[in-house]
Amino acid sequence: MEETKEIKILRVEEGKTTEAVDVIVVEKAVEFYLDGVFLSSTVCLDRELEALALGQLISQGRLRGSMETPEISIKGGRIDLCSKGIGREGENQPPSKGTITLTPKQISLWGEVVYQGSPLFQQTGMIHSCGLFSSTELLEFSEDLGRHNAVDKVLGKAWMKGRALSACALFTSGRMPLDMVNKAICAGIPIMISRSAPTAEAVEAAQAAGVTLVGFVRKGRMNLYTHAHRITGR
Repeated sequence: MEETKEIKILRVEEGKTTEAVDVIVVEKAVEFYLDGVFLSSTVCLDRELEALALGQLISQGRLRGSMETPEISIKGGRIDLCSKGIGREGENQPPSKGTITLTPKQISLWGEVVYQGSPLFQQTGMIHSCGLFSSTELLEFSEDLGRHNAVDKVLGKAWMKGRALSACALFTSGRMPLDMVNKAICAGIPIMISRSAPTAEAVEAAQAAGVTLVGFVRKGRMNLYTHAHRITGR
């Protein structure tokens, strides 16, 4: 399945209308089932679907720690998951004790890596991206139509490689409402960063969960909302 297609459009610029060719994204509709029972649905890029499914379980608090990777079956737009060995959604997570630290310079650099590393965004202007970082390097990267999917794909890929999420920072291109911050909390990630802003509820949740929240990362500027001790060299 092609991820993009070219279409003819009319472009209006400075009072002039001209014919042009634009590149747009092709979306794939998928549905998730847990033990045959409908779980959720989304539209996404047709790639990294196994990682997307695992990431959903991680960001719901169902998959964590030493749990075994569940069986996954993908047929067309249907993704079936087995609940054997996984937890229940929304189970309480202990406060984050991750010891990773970052400097403002590193955060600005990671932001550039996330944005410059998204070729589909450069082509279409409508893709969200997400990066998982250690204190020294980019570990995982994903892009998708939605910011939630991009985060879930990164979490899923990290799980498949056995990465210790408690030693990582998550950089998302999208805003940070409560449901996005909860993904980091459930995954045990101690630092969540965005070019955009959090909501009041997201800040409260991050504070209670011990998660460092960093927003408005742009051109060397950023806001530290919670647990700023992990951002050093200020």
